[in-house]
Amino acid sequence: MSGRAPVTTDQARIDAFLFKRLVPLDRERHEDAGLSSHRSFSEYHFHWLPITTAEVPEASRHFPIVLADTQTPMLAVVVGLHRRQSLFIDRLGRWTGGYLPLYLRQMPFQIVRIRSGIAPAQPALCVDLDSALIDQNSRDKIIDGDGVSALAQDAVSAAAEFEQGIFATASFAQALERSQLAVSLGAIPEAADCLSLRSLKAVSPLRLHSASPQMLAPFVTAGAKPLLDACARSLAHFEPLRRLQERHYADREAHLRPDL
Repeated sequence: MSGRAPVTTDQARIDAFLFKRLVPLDRERHEDAGLSSHRSFSEYHFHWLPITTAEVPEASRHFPIVLADTQTPMLAVVVGLHRRQSLFIDRLGRWTGGYLPLYLRQMPFQIVRIRSGIAPAQPALCVDLDSALIDQNSRDKIIDGDGVSALAQDAVSAAAEFEQGIFATASFAQALERSQLAVSLGAIPEAADCLSLRSLKAVSPLRLHSASPQMLAPFVTAGAKPLLDACARSLAHFEPLRRLQERHYADREAHLRPDL
């Protein structure tokens, strides 16, 4: 997947999307690691962000929901119309969208399942030591006693919530990929002109509307039909994205012109 950084630990090799140097948080080695007081997302520009199925109801009110162009199917929200662009991160690194996905909310942490020898993989809290959100000079440390500090708790809680939703989300995304309800964005009128996003797929409202009971049965049985409906409705947000893109270009041009 584009944007991933391979990271090696003593136990496993981890693919960490949008992370630079993700390592298991260790009380002895990282007791002096601090968190920046300025929570900037400037380094996390990308045209989509992973989400879990639990986020779909809220995320679908703000962004188009798609299947990301990854080896394993993954749900994502589209936040930019060009690659490695986010229309919801301003010049100061502030998030301006109506909903902040868990994947960004957890930064600079992520919970990763790491296998040690032949034992089952266990979840481990990891931290991106090269993130701009890490400030070694800050008095606000990540570790406080035997746990994480109050300042880090919100991000760590978001990491735990995201990790808990991974398996259900992967199952839904894989079922969607197999169902033939998801098609390339180039085949969906709402997104047909998004040439740089053609590798993404989304639930086709037309196919969903005409789907047979047999095609929908796995989702109905799993109680996931509302997720399909929400994903299909979310494609209406491509038009607001286009308008936001136009304002983005206009603001950038005005910023560059000294006479304005």
